[in-house]
Amino acid sequence: MFYWLEIYIFPSPDERKKNFLLVAGIFQIPDAVLLNLMTTAGIASTDPTTTRLISLAAQKFLSGVAYDALQHCKVRTSNQSSKSHHGQSANHNGSNHSSNHRQERRTLTMDDLTPALAERGIAIRKPPYYE
Repeated sequence: MFYWLEIYIFPSPDERKKNFLLVAGIFQIPDAVLLNLMTTAGIASTDPTTTRLISLAAQKFLSGVAYDALQHCKVRTSNQSSKSHHGQSANHNGSNHSSNHRQERRTLTMDDLTPALAERGIAIRKPPYYE
């Protein structure tokens, strides 16, 4: 009779911290920028784990806002193009959009950014002199 024995070696807390710092260093806001922003906001921390954790949270927040703003931009531009073409295809030769592999360039506007931030509870209004 054969027995299968599996042994799991869990990393020590120091090894886990080192692995976290290596992984967190790949996708993050640069440390110098983050430390400047943290000191401006009144947060004084010299622990690299804390700063990288804040960096990851900020990166996640910013990428989520940018993604939502892109989705709003796509909806806005598709609504504008459908109104301008009155139901006609954008290609005048009758081919569909999938044959055209050219990527569109989009511009992030406040019209896209405002609802993306509003979903996260941040209200943005134009200054009174722009209204």
